[in-house]
Amino acid sequence: MKKEHIYFLLICLILSCSENPTTAVPEGILSEKKMISVLTDIQLIEGAVSKKLIDRSVNNKESHRYYTKVFEKQGITRQQFNESISFYTENPENLQKIYEKVLVELSKIKAELQNAKKRTVEETK
Repeated sequence: MKKEHIYFLLICLILSCSENPTTAVPEGILSEKKMISVLTDIQLIEGAVSKKLIDRSVNNKESHRYYTKVFEKQGITRQQFNESISFYTENPENLQKIYEKVLVELSKIKAELQNAKKRTVEETK
């Protein structure tokens, strides 16, 4: 099993063991909807890195640049993201809900890409 899958399963296990109720999001922390969007973009970057489409080992500044672009696209700062991810990490019920929705978004993107590829193949016939 790939290392990324093991990390994801470990996070899910940790999140499922928590008993605290879902915590309200304080002011200054990114909303769940915004976190879903940001984390979806970040997972796409991490997927590209794991598939060697982006070579992080060549230049760490390069991968830093990709994250900076995500933050610019989303209209947030790195500090806002860091504070928000810290909050959600301390509130695993919220984080679990977010990651479940991130997985749904990634599945939608995958389906769209597969459909586009299928249409392209059919058009070339």
